[in-house]
Amino acid sequence: MSRPGRSAPSREDLEARFEAARERTLALVAGLDPELAQRSPHPDFSPIVWHLGHIAYTEARWLLEYAQGSSELSEPQAYRFSQERSPKAERSRLCPDLSRVLEYMERVRERVRASFAALPDDLLWVVLQHEYQHCETIAVVAFLLGGALEGAAAEPPGGRDPEVLQGFVEFEG
Repeated sequence: MSRPGRSAPSREDLEARFEAARERTLALVAGLDPELAQRSPHPDFSPIVWHLGHIAYTEARWLLEYAQGSSELSEPQAYRFSQERSPKAERSRLCPDLSRVLEYMERVRERVRASFAALPDDLLWVVLQHEYQHCETIAVVAFLLGGALEGAAAEPPGGRDPEVLQGFVEFEG
């Protein structure tokens, strides 16, 4: 897949980026309190454990099910990790604990690695960007819960000004 103004990454580069993204995701949540991972700071946010499961579910859905016809690792998890099938208000209750979600992520990734050469570049690129996006959200959720992630910056831009961090700010449309 070519991107405007840039040449498409080589297959080896794409594979390296794919693995680096997962390493970054796992480093981000290394040492995360499992109880914190299950909590949601606000009704508009899903718990961290849901985002991790959703990363793996989406990878299984797009790269294993859609690209290869195998729904073995996606369909059984749809009620937990699909945006459409897991109501946000229920996600804390529906998600298994952090260790089981990390195991699910690894099972999916092992299957993807085994068939990486056969997967379309454009789908790999979409799944890669999807993981990056959810890592950003994980960092926001952890911050709103008052927790720090080992793999995230120690201080957000602008520091931790209490007046800035209290609640949400509403803007008219």
